[in-house]
Amino acid sequence: MKKINFLGWIALLLLLPVGVASCSKDNDEEDPAAMLVGTWECVSYSFQFPKKEGVITEHEEVHDARTMFNQDGTFIVFVYDYELGWYPNGLGTWSYNNGGFAIQYGPNEIWTVTTLTSSRLIMEYIKETDMLGTGYYIHEYRKISN
Repeated sequence: MKKINFLGWIALLLLLPVGVASCSKDNDEEDPAAMLVGTWECVSYSFQFPKKEGVITEHEEVHDARTMFNQDGTFIVFVYDYELGWYPNGLGTWSYNNGGFAIQYGPNEIWTVTTLTSSRLIMEYIKETDMLGTGYYIHEYRKISN
């Protein structure tokens, strides 16, 4: 009887880690504000302006711009120069409210986040102009550090 009881305890101890692992809380959904914090490298940008004659579109792959989003709601834009290296080229603020981001770069330039994962960020800015009408700017980033 003691031998059966002992084997039962051993089986229980061997299965205990499996039971604990399967009952752990899933944290697949990260805090979006925390996911934004870090340094992001711009990998492409595009813009589009509809016109009477057609749509003006430009798309370019880039790797010479980075944005560092800080926990305090500020960000710094860095650009690369072959002589100077990486240097700051702009400042702004960001906030996360009601499930959306507002990324303010300048007094009237507010970008929105359309895609955010742990490694990918896409931001869009809609600009109204007298000459070209409504323009859409889209920047895509990859995260390079937290």
